[in-house]
Amino acid sequence: MIVRNYIMANLHGTGLLFMVRFAMDARRVFELDHVQFHPSKNYVSKRHGTAVPGMALQTKSGLDHIPVTLLPTPFPKSQLKKALKVQQYFNKIFYRLRSDSSFITERLRETAAADPFTGRLLQMFNSLESAGVLKDQLSLSIHRNDYMLHDDMDGNESNHQSEIPSASCSIQQVEVNTISCAFGGLAPEPRRLHRYMLTKVHPPALDGAERLPTNGARDGLVDALLRAAATFNLEYKMTGSAILMVVQPGEANAFDQRVLEHELFESSAGPTIVIRKSLAEIEAEGVLRSDGILTVVERGVQHVIGVVYFRAGYCPDDFPTETEWHARETIERSKALKCPSLADHLTGAKKMQQILADKAVLQDFAVDLEDGQLDAVLSVFAGLYALDDTEQGNAIVTEAIQNPEKFVLKPQREGGGNNLYGKDMVTQLQQMTAAERAGYILMSLIKPPLYRNSILRGGNIATGAVVSELGIYGVCISHRTRGILFENTAGHLLRTKFADVLDGGVASGRAVLDSPYVYE
Repeated sequence: MIVRNYIMANLHGTGLLFMVRFAMDARRVFELDHVQFHPSKNYVSKRHGTAVPGMALQTKSGLDHIPVTLLPTPFPKSQLKKALKVQQYFNKIFYRLRSDSSFITERLRETAAADPFTGRLLQMFNSLESAGVLKDQLSLSIHRNDYMLHDDMDGNESNHQSEIPSASCSIQQVEVNTISCAFGGLAPEPRRLHRYMLTKVHPPALDGAERLPTNGARDGLVDALLRAAATFNLEYKMTGSAILMVVQPGEANAFDQRVLEHELFESSAGPTIVIRKSLAEIEAEGVLRSDGILTVVERGVQHVIGVVYFRAGYCPDDFPTETEWHARETIERSKALKCPSLADHLTGAKKMQQILADKAVLQDFAVDLEDGQLDAVLSVFAGLYALDDTEQGNAIVTEAIQNPEKFVLKPQREGGGNNLYGKDMVTQLQQMTAAERAGYILMSLIKPPLYRNSILRGGNIATGAVVSELGIYGVCISHRTRGILFENTAGHLLRTKFADVLDGGVASGRAVLDSPYVYE
């Protein structure tokens, strides 16, 4: 017997309605914390309305709903708490890291020679640093540390295939994102959908405990942007400065961004104007005054820019001509708080992630941490390996070619869809010269536990084994020499994909939004 129900979701942010068919096999069982949900029981009536504000995405065929799981995915409470706690330590470490220009330049030298995009960013950074432009720089950092649960099974693959949570699971870092950390605006919304679904499918799942933890991602990011604008106003004796959001032409993820924009406009501190421009538009319409103040004209009004929030500029495709590169330099030369600054952007390189996993290096940037906190940070790193032309580097390349199922090859990119696995990884390693290998790192493949869930994408529902990736947002306002002015942990993001999908990313079409169902 197939139970057929319809969920009506009113997208308040867009004024759209979409109807999706919710079809589940009666024999299917979802297991969350050993509680069984039997969709064969007709908990949901024929029609229900559930508000999912702004959960929309621009696609090639038009406007569609954000892909989402129909139920939350299990996640151990202890590991969620650990990820939130460790983010505070990362905020302090990355402040020290981006303030050390010599370290950034030296450690990225070979990577910059192998990767033209990183090379251009580093060249611009060094030029501005040498000119003294960056010495008194204020900046806003919005980072997202992404983790997956790793099930240390000691070779027992059968446990990995089980849907029963393993006590051996612990978080391991997938990557740290320092630019265009997406979905903070929409991250809290799946919780609302899932809470509604659970009350209909199996109310005892919400047993009084906080099984669906609240998510402060949207509020945390908005608060950081407001604080950054206020910092600029105070520093330069301005009032009412605007936030310039750098976006891609034809931005597909505009609705996630618009949520933040609307919240900023409706702030209790008074409306903060957000101006959306591409890099090319900034080059054409922006003016950098002799005093370092950046202004942009929007609808005939000239606005002083206090914060530049990059939601583009993280990949070579965002710089098709010299026009875009010149706009990036103009922004960096301005007194506006950059999110991120060039230094902050460069610290997000995968090479930096690999370097920081070395305890001898990490402890130099962890001087603000107390006893035990350094070890907590080290515990979340997966195996990370340099591919330089040394005995150790050549040995790990040979091992990866012989055992490709144990590794993933990562370039210096953000945005999803860039990593290489299996045969593709082997081919790339065999074809690259030693110098070219400096543009990549190897990481031990994380082995997450599998759960069963249903995914709604494009109005269609598919069910199967899934794996999840937890992102933790961290925010920090800092001065190059005066230190950290404000830092905080700002909520979480859970993304889920089918277990046979190798790479991730919601905007790239591989993963969907989710929320954690925590268990002890």
